[in-house]
Amino acid sequence: MKPFYNLLQKGIKLWLVVLLMAVVKSGFGQALLQQDFSAGNPLSNYTSATPNNTKFNSILTSGAGTTISAVTNALVFSRSSGSGTISRSTDLNSPAPTTLKVSFTLSANGSAANNVAQFKIGDGFSATNTPELNSATFGRFSVDYVAGGSFRLRDLITGVASPTFSGTQTITWVLNNSGSAITYIGPNSLSETLPDDRMDIWIGNTVVHNNIGTVTPTLNLVDFKYVINAGAGTMTMDNFNITPAISSVACPAVNPTAVNDIDECSAFVTVAMPVVTGPCAPYTLLNDYNGTNDASDVYAVGFTVITWTITDNCGNTSYCTQNVTVTDTQAP
Repeated sequence: MKPFYNLLQKGIKLWLVVLLMAVVKSGFGQALLQQDFSAGNPLSNYTSATPNNTKFNSILTSGAGTTISAVTNALVFSRSSGSGTISRSTDLNSPAPTTLKVSFTLSANGSAANNVAQFKIGDGFSATNTPELNSATFGRFSVDYVAGGSFRLRDLITGVASPTFSGTQTITWVLNNSGSAITYIGPNSLSETLPDDRMDIWIGNTVVHNNIGTVTPTLNLVDFKYVINAGAGTMTMDNFNITPAISSVACPAVNPTAVNDIDECSAFVTVAMPVVTGPCAPYTLLNDYNGTNDASDVYAVGFTVITWTITDNCGNTSYCTQNVTVTDTQAP
């Protein structure tokens, strides 16, 4: 066996090609959509046919009975007839996130009525001023006007309504399509478990709908829609923020070169650690090559797969792999 030593001394070069193959199950760790309407009117400030992560595809009305304004640095829908929508039909991310946390502030003031507006997440939505079909909807809930300037949120699978809230409240909507249960940090700063193909809805620090069902669980979580098409009143929204619900992992590609001693069949490879971001720090990282959080080591000529296991503080586990190929250019 050729001894492994002095791999960085002069001699014949081993060219290392380190190929990256990421297998990431938990999301992407950055804001997929974020908007606070601080630019005021016109509404075109917030829309684009090819939106980035600060814009929607459309904000529309039909009929004179619905108006929309951002003059107060929040998005205000006033309706007596007709309808209004906010649409994000361009995918929030590719590949599709498997969990989402949708948060925004909401206040409402209208004549008592149920199901005056709906929020939807799904796949294949349009940018038109129309509701989306259930066949394109992963999950949804509605808003009821309650007399006296209050509102409640309704689970549209069971028809059950939340308690009544007044004033401006922060809504947090968590959706899981990851294939297994997840644990996320709730608005109350505590760990919450959410089964696969289920949703939690929070008003402030109170979970008002827990582990509720979804409409079409086979769909991706890539499109967003708000539609108001019933009731008479005003609904104000602000501070939209859509992110993955749990931590995300990215394995960096590394492409170093190394010089080995003559007749050596290995090289020392410096391997960058995965980058982990998200709401569930701190993180534990282990690789299966040397059992530590640093995969930099001596690698034999040939192909080596490094598998990283990343566990966040919420108990979620993600995996990514790096493929290290060491090519020996020394003639036999």
